[in-house]
Amino acid sequence: MRRLWEFNVVASHIAFTREYIAVASKSRLLCFTREGLLWKKRMTATFYRDPYGDVSITALDAEYPYIAVGTNFMDGKVYLFTVGGKLCWEHQFATTASLGWRPEDVTAVKIGGGVVCAGTEFMNEYVYVYTTERKRVFQLRVGGRVRDFLLVPGRIIIGTENNLYMVTREGEILQALELPALALSRWGEKLVVIGGGEITVFEIRGSELVKVWSHPHTSTALPKICWCKEGLLVGFGNCLKCFSEDGRLRWERSFDGEIVGIHYDAGIYVGLRNRILVLRNGEVEVMEVDGIPVKFGEGTVIVQGRGVILYDYTE
Repeated sequence: MRRLWEFNVVASHIAFTREYIAVASKSRLLCFTREGLLWKKRMTATFYRDPYGDVSITALDAEYPYIAVGTNFMDGKVYLFTVGGKLCWEHQFATTASLGWRPEDVTAVKIGGGVVCAGTEFMNEYVYVYTTERKRVFQLRVGGRVRDFLLVPGRIIIGTENNLYMVTREGEILQALELPALALSRWGEKLVVIGGGEITVFEIRGSELVKVWSHPHTSTALPKICWCKEGLLVGFGNCLKCFSEDGRLRWERSFDGEIVGIHYDAGIYVGLRNRILVLRNGEVEVMEVDGIPVKFGEGTVIVQGRGVILYDYTE
């Protein structure tokens, strides 16, 4: 396992693209390659001034060749950058209230398939969808803070703290379920929804989400999930479970520390504090790292220690 570089920041959000890594740290946006820092920018207050302080980056996503950034009410914008650092456009969201005009907090962003999705909140919660050329596609009011998006062919799936929505790319609501949806992931033709106390798996059947199975969890942090050739891997607390497509528990395994990340790539990688365990062919390999493995990429992993550190886990 080879250490590639270290940079002295604390990451709040991390997104991988092909060959690039975007990192948000307070008001700073940084873009790295495997060789090191490519560029950095600082978001600045465009509405409020002192004594409020700096802007915070509250949402981040990336899909080559773009990086999408959302900021809090100090700025209330979505920015679209290229991976080369060029600003393509920015858009501010604001609400007129009794005390005047106030920017909204951007709570989630997602980019893919030629569109940029943003969730915002102040007095109410909204979803906005733009093309990468900044043409507005639709605006939709939703119930609860927007936490995640999933883009599938012809559909946008929206997860909020209260509800799960499936809408068309034009903004028509096809289905709305009263189900906390704090994180979303695609598993083949299935949708995995992580709620506050349950993991639920749906099949995406045209304009309908059909529940297949669910499994409770008691973790205060969001469970970590990924899929492997055996099924769906779910890590919460110190326990790793593997489920088949129909929800049967294939196996489970406990570790001597909290699982902070999991990844599958010719083996199951389990991130614990200061360690990554590789489960392969019935054997366990231990790789030491200087901190907490917080984000796996293709052949690399970001570790948060005194700074952010990039390791190549294939060497």
